[in-house]
Amino acid sequence: MSRDEWAAKADENIEQWGLQDPETLLLAMQEEMGELAQAHLEARDEDGDPARVAEELDDLGALCVQLERALEGD
Repeated sequence: MSRDEWAAKADENIEQWGLQDPETLLLAMQEEMGELAQAHLEARDEDGDPARVAEELDDLGALCVQLERALEGD
C-alpha cells in the first residue's frame, strides 16, 4: 500500500473507533509491530504466507497515520 492508501485505511479506522489518544495508538502500534515481526519470521522460517507481512505492515502504516493526526491535534 502507498501512504495514500494507509491514510484511507486510517480514515476507516477512525470512522470505526474514533480518533484515539496517542497512548492508545502507541499500544496498538506495538501490537501490530509484534504481529508484523511474527508474520515475517513465519514467512521466512515456517512456510508462512508472505502476503500476511504486507497486511500487517498496512495495519501498522495506518496506525502511524492515525498517530500523526492525533499528535497534530495536540
